[in-house]
Amino acid sequence: MFDLERWRVGWLDYRRLRFWAWVLIALYGFTGFVIVPWLARDMIVNTVRETLGLTAHLDDVDVNPFALSARLEQFALDDANGETLLSCESLEANFELSSLFHRAFTFLYVRIASPYVNVVIDEHNKLNLAVLAPTTDAAPADGGAEATRAAGAPRVLVHRVELLGGAMDLEDHAVRERYRQRFGPIDVIVDDLSTLPNESGEQHVTIVGESGAKLDWRGTVSLNPIGSTGHLSLASLLLPKLSAYLSDALDVAIDDGRMAVAFDYALDTRADGKIGGDVTDIDVAVQDLVVTRGMDDAPLASLAALHIENGRVQWPEQAVSVGRVSIAGPQLHLERDAEGRFTWNSLMRATPNALSAQEPETVQPQPPPAERNPWQLAIADVGMTGGALQFTDASLASRANSGGGRLKASGTFGFNPSLVAESRVEADSLALPSLQPYVGEFTLLALESGELDLQGDVNVASEEGVTFDGAAAIADFSLVMADGRDPVLSWQRFGIDGANVRLSSKQASLAHVVLDRPFARLRIDRDGKLNVGAVMRRAGDTEVETESADDERKSRLAETVDGAVTAAEQPAESPWVVRMTRFDVHDAASDFRDESLPIVFNAQIAELGGRIDAFDSSSSKPATVAMEGRVGDYGQIRLDGALELLDIERNTTLATHWENIELTDATPYTIRFAGRKIERGKLDLDTQYTLRERLLEGQHKIVLRDFELGERVEHPDAMDLPLDLAVSLLRGPDGNIDVDLPIKGNVDDPEFAIGGIIRKAIFSLISKIVAAPFRLLAALVGGGGGDESLDHVTFLPGRADLAPPERELIAKLTEALTLRPTLAVTVPGASAPQADGLAIRTARVVARVDEGVAGGDQSVLRATMETLASDIVAAEERATLREQFTTSAGEGTPAVFDELAYIDALRTRLIDAEPIDDSAITMLAESRRQAVVDALLANTSIDPSRVIPAPTETVDLEDGKVVLTFGAAVGAAASP
Repeated sequence: MFDLERWRVGWLDYRRLRFWAWVLIALYGFTGFVIVPWLARDMIVNTVRETLGLTAHLDDVDVNPFALSARLEQFALDDANGETLLSCESLEANFELSSLFHRAFTFLYVRIASPYVNVVIDEHNKLNLAVLAPTTDAAPADGGAEATRAAGAPRVLVHRVELLGGAMDLEDHAVRERYRQRFGPIDVIVDDLSTLPNESGEQHVTIVGESGAKLDWRGTVSLNPIGSTGHLSLASLLLPKLSAYLSDALDVAIDDGRMAVAFDYALDTRADGKIGGDVTDIDVAVQDLVVTRGMDDAPLASLAALHIENGRVQWPEQAVSVGRVSIAGPQLHLERDAEGRFTWNSLMRATPNALSAQEPETVQPQPPPAERNPWQLAIADVGMTGGALQFTDASLASRANSGGGRLKASGTFGFNPSLVAESRVEADSLALPSLQPYVGEFTLLALESGELDLQGDVNVASEEGVTFDGAAAIADFSLVMADGRDPVLSWQRFGIDGANVRLSSKQASLAHVVLDRPFARLRIDRDGKLNVGAVMRRAGDTEVETESADDERKSRLAETVDGAVTAAEQPAESPWVVRMTRFDVHDAASDFRDESLPIVFNAQIAELGGRIDAFDSSSSKPATVAMEGRVGDYGQIRLDGALELLDIERNTTLATHWENIELTDATPYTIRFAGRKIERGKLDLDTQYTLRERLLEGQHKIVLRDFELGERVEHPDAMDLPLDLAVSLLRGPDGNIDVDLPIKGNVDDPEFAIGGIIRKAIFSLISKIVAAPFRLLAALVGGGGGDESLDHVTFLPGRADLAPPERELIAKLTEALTLRPTLAVTVPGASAPQADGLAIRTARVVARVDEGVAGGDQSVLRATMETLASDIVAAEERATLREQFTTSAGEGTPAVFDELAYIDALRTRLIDAEPIDDSAITMLAESRRQAVVDALLANTSIDPSRVIPAPTETVDLEDGKVVLTFGAAVGAAASP
C-alpha cells in the first residue's frame, strides 16, 4: 500500500534535488498555463494596436508548455472603420524541441480553423490589407541591405500546416461596377514547409467559390532556394463574375459561361539568381460563353466551347506553345450604327490620361524603354466548327444582316516578326443577298439570289505580302429591279479556276474563267429610259426618308467626293497586271424590249457561246474574241475580234456578223425612224469596229433580202425620207439591198452615241442617193467618177435626134436599170423655145431656098433669095441693101458688090419673118422625149412600165445644147 510518509520524506524534502525539479516543473507549468496566456493575450492585442493602429479581438489563449503547443481562440482583427479584416475560430501551433537539432524553428503542425479574410479595394485602388505592412520612415544604415541578405531568411521548418474551412470576401470598388465575391471553403494542407536549404514539402490547397468554382493545387514548395512544382486546376469558374473587371475597360458584359483551367508547373531559381518557370500540359476549357454589350445587353459574341490543349509556357525564354485550339459554335455579332460607326470600335471606354492633370512643365522626358525579347508563340493546330457571323448595318435605309453559308479554314500562322500564315480557305454557299442593303443604297436593284463558293490557299509572308491561289465561283446569281418583277441580270455560274493573286505586287493571273448561262434583260420604258441606265438611286427615290438622314447621306457623299478629289491629287499608283488564259461563255441569252415605240419591240438572243483567248494587261497584244449565237427563231450572230479587256477604248477591233435576221421585228424602229412598217425581209449585217485611243471607226455591210416596206404610220419623230425610191435605187437584180455604211466618232464627245451616229449615217446615205440617184446608177456600170452622171441627155436646138455620145449614155442607163429592177425612169419633154424657134425657122427657110436653087449657081441663089424675100423686102429696100454691100476703092476704080453678104442679109430677113407657133415647139419636145423612150426600150429587158413619160420642161441652153434631165421613180412592182 501507499506509504505517505515515505513519499513526503522522499519527494517533498526541499533538501533533495527532485524537490526543486518539481518546483521548477510546477513553476514552468503555472507560467505556461496561466501567466503566458494572460500576458500573450494582452501583448497580442496591444502590439497590434500600437504597431498597426488596429483593433484585435482575442477571446482566449491556451498554452500547453509541456506539449509546446499554443492555441488562440476566436481571433479577429478590425480595421479603422470597425470592419473585420482577419479572423479565425482558432489558431494552433505545436513547437518541437527538435529545433535544437535542426538549428531551425521546427513545428510539428500549425492549424488554423475557419480562417476569414475580408479583402476590400477602394475607389482609389488601395488595398485594405495594406495596413498590415506599415511603412517606416527610418532609412537603413549603410550596408543594412547587404547585411540583411547575408543573414538570409529565418530557418523555419513546419512539418504540417493545415488551414481548414477558410473563407474570403473580395470587394472591389475600383472597377466601374463594384465586384463582390465570396470564396470558401478554403482548405490548405502543407507538409514540410521549410526555409532550410534544398528542402521542400508537399502542399495541397483547395478553394471553393460561392458559385461552385473550385481551385485545387497539389505540389511542392521550397523556399531556399525558391522553387515549386505541382499541378493546379480551376473548375467551374463562372465567367459572368469577371464582367466587373471587363466593364472597367470595355462596355461589355459576360452574361454566361464557365471556365476550367488545369496545368502542371515547375519553378526554380536559375544560376543567375532569377526565377525560371515551365508550365506544361496547360488545358483550358470554356463553355457556353455569352458576351453582350453593356449599355443595352445587345449580343456581341458567344461560343459553345473553347478548348486549349497541350499548352506550354516557358520563362524567361518567353515561349508559348499550344498543341491544339478547338472552337465550337462561335457566333460573332457585328453592328454598324446609324452614323456609320462599328459597335466594336465604341466598346473601348475612355480612360483618363494620367498626364492630363499635370502642368506641362512637370512632365519630364522619359528614357527610352529597354529592349525586350519578343514572346514566341506557336500553335500546332486550330480548329473551328459551327461558326456563324451576323452583321447588322443601321446606317442603311434598310437593315443589313449576314446571310447563310459555310466557311472553313485550316493552316498555320506565326509571327517572325511580322505575320506569316499558310492557310486553306473554303467557302461553301455563302449567301450574297445579305449584301442587298448595300446594293439598294445606291441602286434601284435587288440582289435576289447568289451563292459564293471559294477554295484556295491564302498565304501571308513579308516578302510577297498576301497571296491567294485557288478557285472561286458565284452560282445562281440574280439581280432584279427593286419591285422584283423585272429580272435584269442573272447567270447560272461564274467560275474562276487557277486564280493566282499577289496583292503587294498587284498581279492577278486567271487560268480559266467560265460564265454559264448568263442572261441580261434590257428594257426601254415609254419615256425612252433604259433600265440599266436608270438603276442608280437618286435623292427622293426612297419612299420614306427623314430630312436628317438625307442630310447625313449628303454629308457622307460630300466626304466621299472630297476624298476622291484628294486621292486624285495624289501620285497615280501603279496599275494592276492581270493575266487570263481563257474565258468561256456558255449558252448566254438576252431579252430586249423597247416600249417607247408605237409598236412594242422585242428581240431575243439565245444560245450565245464562245471564248476570249489569252489576255495580258502588260502586253501590247489584245485578247481575241470569238462567239456565236441565235437571234430569234432562225437568225444567227457571230462575233470575233480583239480587245483590251481592262481598257476597251484604247485598242479594240471587233467584227459582228448577223445572218438571217427577221426584219419585221424591227418595224417599231422603222416607224420611229421613217414612219413606215416593214412588210417582210431578212437582214444580213457585217460590222467592223475599230476603237483606238478613243476614236471609233466603223464599217457596216448591210444586206436586206426579200425586203418590202409596208404601210405608212404617222410618228412625230419620223424623218421625211423617200424610202420607196431609196429602196428601188439600192435594190439589186437579185432583189437584195447591199449597202456599205461607214461611221466615225470620238467617244470623248459628250453627245457621242453609237445609235445616234448610225441613225445620222443612214439619213445621210438615203439623202445623198435620193438627191443624186443617177450618180449611183453611173457607179453601178463603172462610171460615177468625177461629175459623170446618167441623169440627162442633150439635143441640138431644133433637133430631136440622139447624137452618138447620148446613145452611149442611154445604153449605160439601160444597163444600170437592169441592175435595179424596181427603179423607174421618168422622161420629160424638153425645149428651149427661143433657141428651138430660131432653129426651126432657119431650117424652114433653108429648105425653101434649097428647093428654089435646085442645083443652080450663086446667081440663081441670089435670084431665089430675092424672089422669096419679095413679099417682105420691097424693091427699094433691096436696092438699099445692094448699095450697102457695094464698095468702091476710089476714083477711077470699079465698084465691088459683096453678093454673099447681100444674100445672107436677105436670109436673115427671111428667118426673122418666118412664122412659127407653139405647137412646133411642143412637137419638138415630144419628139425628143420619144427618141429617149425609144432608145431606152430598145433594150427589151426593160419593162415599158419602168420608162414613164413626163410633162415637157422648158430649159435653158447649156453649152449651146438643150438638156433633157431624167427623173427616178419607184416602179410599179415596187409600189406599196
